[in-house]
Amino acid sequence: MTQKVKQGDIEYFNKKRQREVIKTVVYFGVSLSLFIAGYAATKTKANLLTIVAVLGLLPASKSCVSMILYLRYHGCSREDHEFLKGTLEHFKHAYGLVFTSYKTTYEVAGCIVKNGYIYGCLTNHKDMGTDLEEHIAGIVKQNGYQATVGMFSNKEDFVNRLKQLQDKETENEENDEKLMVLLHQISL
Repeated sequence: MTQKVKQGDIEYFNKKRQREVIKTVVYFGVSLSLFIAGYAATKTKANLLTIVAVLGLLPASKSCVSMILYLRYHGCSREDHEFLKGTLEHFKHAYGLVFTSYKTTYEVAGCIVKNGYIYGCLTNHKDMGTDLEEHIAGIVKQNGYQATVGMFSNKEDFVNRLKQLQDKETENEENDEKLMVLLHQISL
């Protein structure tokens, strides 16, 4: 039996993308088939099944928007995963998180939480991590937690910082878990 893929796993975006595409096609297919069935039975568009088909377009459209979001972002690339996996495994970590701040959207290849530190490695934004740092720090503070947030646009700098943090003992594992859950809640 296969294990369920959770947010933050390396396969998450691929599985979620596939699920959203299938769901969207099915929703639109059901609406279309209801419309065709109603038209075939009554030879007119003015029937009850047409109304049901049109109402069925609401969840289909919502699913389509979700599908477009997941088609747009790709999570953590295999190259980044191979580079980061040896270091991230020592921490509470997540791969391929997508955060939306008030200014822009950020893809974070890898993210860790340990002892009140939240560190991430940005994939597409060079030297723009301060906006995301401020955004995440603000949300953490609003939720009653304290954390030092750092986003790195250079993978080597990120790994070097994690190596410094790796030797320290975990002080409050429950708090780290809560911070990781919060990161999952505010990401795509």
